[in-house]
Amino acid sequence: MWGNPEETKTIAINGMPVTVGKHLAAALDCLRSSLVDKVWVDAVCINQDDIDERNAQVLRIRDIFSQSLAVTIWLGEDEMGGTGLDSWVETSFDKLRLCSTILEAHGRQTLEAALGIDVKAWESDHDYDELEGFPFSGDVLYFDNDWWADSDDEDEFGPPHFRDLVSVALFRLAQNPYWTRLWIIQELAVSPIRSTLDWGDSSVSLRVVLTLADIFCNKILDGGTLDSRAVARMSPYLQLLNSIGQWQKSGVLFDEDDGLKGTAVDDLCRLAGSAQCTLPHDKVFGLLGLLPQAISSKITIDYNQDEAELTSEFTAAISIANENSGNLEGAGDAKLQSTTGNSM
Repeated sequence: MWGNPEETKTIAINGMPVTVGKHLAAALDCLRSSLVDKVWVDAVCINQDDIDERNAQVLRIRDIFSQSLAVTIWLGEDEMGGTGLDSWVETSFDKLRLCSTILEAHGRQTLEAALGIDVKAWESDHDYDELEGFPFSGDVLYFDNDWWADSDDEDEFGPPHFRDLVSVALFRLAQNPYWTRLWIIQELAVSPIRSTLDWGDSSVSLRVVLTLADIFCNKILDGGTLDSRAVARMSPYLQLLNSIGQWQKSGVLFDEDDGLKGTAVDDLCRLAGSAQCTLPHDKVFGLLGLLPQAISSKITIDYNQDEAELTSEFTAAISIANENSGNLEGAGDAKLQSTTGNSM
């Protein structure tokens, strides 16, 4: 579980006191009111003090998360929740849930139209005729005037585009330290479609967040028609989610014997290079569940192994796999950089 390891709470598991991080304690307390019967939590279900057990569990993580009913992505407690004051978490999730409603009921094309992806400047009298079957009136897309219009409008202020409000919601999400953790790359990439992001009492489907990341990356960041400063500032976060979404759509991770190939391996290593983990070994171990057996089977899973030896072994495994398979072409130059920290 992510967060400061020095901020802990004591909970009871099967009548026995167990010390866990404060974020995990809050997440379990929230899940208690749900209908979930069994919950897997790495920090509790794997004895973190037993190296042999941790070694044995590394390659099981992919199966555990991919075969789960759903993955709950806990982003923390909403400090404003229940205070009677406006909560920016609730406000942000309201925008994301509206996107989810549009996506589920009317499809991606309607969602893109609602976001004004192909329109550079909207006036308050914008014609919404292209939103066939849109379940809301046009007014619902304007909400309030608290935010700067973050598009290429002539006026600095004005009625914010719906995409601007969604950009702000995503930007707030991106500031959560959860997204800096290395292990989440694998956990989210293999997670089932019913997975959700939960922040306090607010929840939204992972699917809509991945879809929004794909839309914003392709329509704004990657030579798209729009210019958005807010979206540009959260580019690494959107690129992470976009890569995860693309890997899921490819279906390659549904085969337990298969994994990412070619330039996807380079993308994975690039994302891992900027992510954080408590132990340097996890720069490699945290990726193995996403790689083909041609690579993962060549890695010695041992937390006692020298870090430099492990990195060399990983690089060699990718190089050999590249030489032996045309499907892995382009993966031979993948490199990792070490970024460790107290983020697990």
